[in-house]
Amino acid sequence: MPGPNDQELRDVLNPLSAAQRLALMLLLCERMMPGLQAFADQTGFDAAHYKTCVASAWAKLAGEKCDADYAALAEDCLARAPDTEDFDSPLVSPALNAALSIAAMMTFIAEGNTDPILQAMELDRDTTALRIQIVESTRPRSLDLKHVLAHPLMQQKRQQQADDLAFVLALPADGAEMIRLPRQRAATFAV
Repeated sequence: MPGPNDQELRDVLNPLSAAQRLALMLLLCERMMPGLQAFADQTGFDAAHYKTCVASAWAKLAGEKCDADYAALAEDCLARAPDTEDFDSPLVSPALNAALSIAAMMTFIAEGNTDPILQAMELDRDTTALRIQIVESTRPRSLDLKHVLAHPLMQQKRQQQADDLAFVLALPADGAEMIRLPRQRAATFAV
């Protein structure tokens, strides 16, 4: 799903500390995690690896010593991701997007560049676009891109991402508040 200009986002993200960028990734992934969990609950899919990866990222943000091979964790996330061909569930695509976003977060930790953040933001918007298509479309008709982008749910998603980015921009570059405030914000997503 097209989003803000990637170069403009890179220009905003690149000056941030690694901790601030990781906090943004955690917010994105935590917001998508309930979709993965709902899919797991419905189908019996094992989401434990993804929960472990998210917990590992929180530990990394907290500055805990961790010997994890984040590149290998990213590969495992990709290998374990639910295949849309294997499940007949409307929840599979949002679950896949969450799994891919967590893989992107592991890649971000391993490599440190902003491309995985942009990928996770796009996957988050794609999940919203899927929801819009389900809610607003009557088969065999589907909404065109213009209508999806203008839909109130997509506008809400864009605002949510902008709010998360503003939140992260306002965080201190490191320290106790860098950990406490994102955890506090993420705790509201499960509601």
